[in-house]
Amino acid sequence: MADEIYKSQIKQKIAQFEREKEQVLAHLELVERRIKWLKQALDVMDVDSKDIQQFDTEHFQYRVYRKQFNGKITQLIQRVMKAEPERYWRVLELTEAVLIADKQPNTAISEYHTKNIATALIRLVKKGLVEKVVVKKHKIIQWKWIEKVR
Repeated sequence: MADEIYKSQIKQKIAQFEREKEQVLAHLELVERRIKWLKQALDVMDVDSKDIQQFDTEHFQYRVYRKQFNGKITQLIQRVMKAEPERYWRVLELTEAVLIADKQPNTAISEYHTKNIATALIRLVKKGLVEKVVVKKHKIIQWKWIEKVR
C-alpha cells in the first residue's frame, strides 16, 4: 500500500518537472530570439555610411545619424563671434571657425553643417544678439555680433 502512495507522488513530481521543463524551454527559446534580435541590431549599427549613401537620390539623402557638433551650436557661435566682434561673417567662414572651436579642425564642411549654423544664427537674430546684413547687389548675407552697450 505504501508503494502505491510513493508511486503516485513520484509520478506527480515527474509531471511537475515535465511542466517546468516545458516552461524553461519556452523561456530559453524567447531568450535565444532576443539575443539574435540584439545581434542583428549590432550588425545594422555597424553599416558603413558609404553603403547607405549609394541609395541617395537627387531629392533625398539617406544618412546615418551623427551629431555634427560636439558642443552646443549657439554657444560655440557666440564664443567665436565675441572673439572678433567687429567682423562680418559669412555662414561658411563661421562654420569653419565653429568647427575649429569645437575641436574638429579637419572635418570637411558639409551642407548639414552650414544649415545648422544658419538656423542657429536665425535664432540668435531673434534674441537680438546677432545682426543679419544682406547685400542684395552681390547676393551676400553676412552676420555680425551686436555689442551690448551698458
